[in-house]
Amino acid sequence: MRTHLLPLLLFLLAGLLPGHAAVNLSISGGNGTPLTVTFPETLYFSNVTTGLTTGYGIVIQDAFSGNSTNEVHFHGGTAGWGNSGGTTSGTGIFGFSNADNHLLTNLQLVWGLGDEPTTTANMKLRAGTRTSADGSATPENFLLAVPNVTDTPFSVFMIDSAGNIISDEASNVPEPSWAALALAAVAFFVVRRRRA
Repeated sequence: MRTHLLPLLLFLLAGLLPGHAAVNLSISGGNGTPLTVTFPETLYFSNVTTGLTTGYGIVIQDAFSGNSTNEVHFHGGTAGWGNSGGTTSGTGIFGFSNADNHLLTNLQLVWGLGDEPTTTANMKLRAGTRTSADGSATPENFLLAVPNVTDTPFSVFMIDSAGNIISDEASNVPEPSWAALALAAVAFFVVRRRRA
């Protein structure tokens, strides 16, 4: 096997290694209109605390430039957990967290009234939207929101009902399987043997 293939294989192997980066999403509305978070791509979470059946969600860090008052609403929409559609989108709580010098900058979305799946070590939040709503999913105005449009993409983590982080940082790329890593390693050794 030609030696110029070895760097290529090493490059491919490096691309399979786990990595996390901020994710792309958009936040619109607020300031007296319904607030919407749009997830253009599925979010993948790894090292998730397992066994939670409800009351979990996500925190979008530094989503806002700051508010002096906490504000909580229900939310509804199409983004939901797992592979299923429809009801796993559920309904939950839209709100702020992590006061710092009286500025509330993080946005929490917690699901609690749907049929969200029990958490496993790896979870995904399907692409879609979540919009502030009342209990019947009618759009509801978010008065104090000041979206931070200068700090994108965002760091997103899964949280439990108390707001504790329960996962690694989200990525738009799923974690590689160990099988894929093993195949890459086998290919590397095949190249070495043929060179010998």
